Amino acid sequence: MKPTRFARILTLLLTVTLLSCSFFGCAGGGTDPQNTQNNSTTAAPATTEDPNAGLYDENGYWKDQIPEELDYNQEVSILCWASIANEFACDEYNGQAINDALVSRDLNVEDRLNISLVYLTELIGGESVTAVNHYTDMVKKAAQSGDTYDMLALYGRTAATLSYQGYLTNVMTIEESYLNFENPWWTGNLLEELLIGNSLFLLSGDISPSIYEQAYTLFYNVDMIEDRGLEDPYTLVKQNAWTLEKFREYTKDVEVDANGNPAYGFASSYYTVPAMMHGCAIRLMERDEEKLLKLSDELFSEKAIDIVGDLTEWAKADNFIVADTSALARPYFTSGTAMFLCDRLLECFNFNDISNFAYSVVPTPKFNEDQDRYYSTLDTQLTFYCLMTGLSQEDLSMMSAIIECLASESYRLVSPAVVETCLEGRYAQSEQMSEMIRVIVDSIYYDFGRIYSSGDTDYLCDKAGRIIQGTKSGYETLTWSAYKNSYGNYLNNQFQKIVNKFIELEQ
Repeated sequence: MKPTRFARILTLLLTVTLLSCSFFGCAGGGTDPQNTQNNSTTAAPATTEDPNAGLYDENGYWKDQIPEELDYNQEVSILCWASIANEFACDEYNGQAINDALVSRDLNVEDRLNISLVYLTELIGGESVTAVNHYTDMVKKAAQSGDTYDMLALYGRTAATLSYQGYLTNVMTIEESYLNFENPWWTGNLLEELLIGNSLFLLSGDISPSIYEQAYTLFYNVDMIEDRGLEDPYTLVKQNAWTLEKFREYTKDVEVDANGNPAYGFASSYYTVPAMMHGCAIRLMERDEEKLLKLSDELFSEKAIDIVGDLTEWAKADNFIVADTSALARPYFTSGTAMFLCDRLLECFNFNDISNFAYSVVPTPKFNEDQDRYYSTLDTQLTFYCLMTGLSQEDLSMMSAIIECLASESYRLVSPAVVETCLEGRYAQSEQMSEMIRVIVDSIYYDFGRIYSSGDTDYLCDKAGRIIQGTKSGYETLTWSAYKNSYGNYLNNQFQKIVNKFIELEQ
């Protein structure tokens, strides 16, 4: 049961004071909204010399522009998926940093706008978190009955499917909108990646703080590196020398550990290993001159063919584990027998009890030293906020204020709890690991081809991973070039079908 409004206000005042003391010592503070490439966790606090100091709050975070007089006085229902992250319906403080930040966020939003947030997680039952059809059916039934949800917070592929099926509102058509995409809580490349034609259906950024947990990274066994007299990969990242070829040098010929026990150079699942492609700046999807989706020109380029080919050959020649699931790959690392593991930053929370060896993280390697930056792609298990069709303009305006307020409060409370307090602080094993987590967070990028290619026959990441997996998956003779020749036209046609649906929606 949620606390009464009076009790909530008293609790909130105390909690904000405590959280401010906790977060301000390590949080990034506010950021100029014009610098949208910087996310909320990298900005510096405001100083008294800042001419825009009045635009920051008392803790140095950029203020939102939501009018103080907004007073909606109603309950707001949010259909949310069974996210593996701690994101929704955190009703009570329990002393855990992320949970308590989420509670404070929701209390702030409720008190600022005079609303009550109701997360409809109980409707999900025991379905798989990635059961796209389950959630799309729920939304379709609601649309057909005319009993729409006020807001949706859904798994990425679910939201993508609903967008081109016509069940989501283009937020660019809200007449009196409070959404301001210049604010730092909206991801810098939000419009670049999510705007399709003139339409924007899906929203993400600090409103979905789990994005920082979903970035793919390479965990590595520091002891195994030192035992072999190799330079710490941390140093190579700092020298801009952490490349795919250097990764190969480190992982080849790893067959035994320092005690002569069987060992492996690299462990991954087949659906995780394509993150190595993304790290080399290979994209699945891009937009054409009309801002419509298309397969990336890089996807089947000679560079991509060479990368998949190299990874495939290395998996055969070297002691690599490319397992069917991440759950099967992780024990090779946690037991101390794999030098590297490709997985999500989220696993920092689960690896904290490793005591038999030292470990750290680095971003997935660049293709070569000429690459402009590191690229840390995100898993598909992200939350996207969206609005159903059928809402009145008055309701849409209200929802835009609520979404903007949720994002703003997440930026100043929840993201610092996830990144600074937990990932960089509590769960980092060393100062170097904390620094590398910062590099990974700052190198996060969206490739929405990962959520727009989601079927058994056209989910591109899975196919690349299966090819790299080789014999075990039955793809021992298939190459990325052969896959292009066999399925390239089919994939283009599949994407064109999606594009045609978006075109129809704009007419």
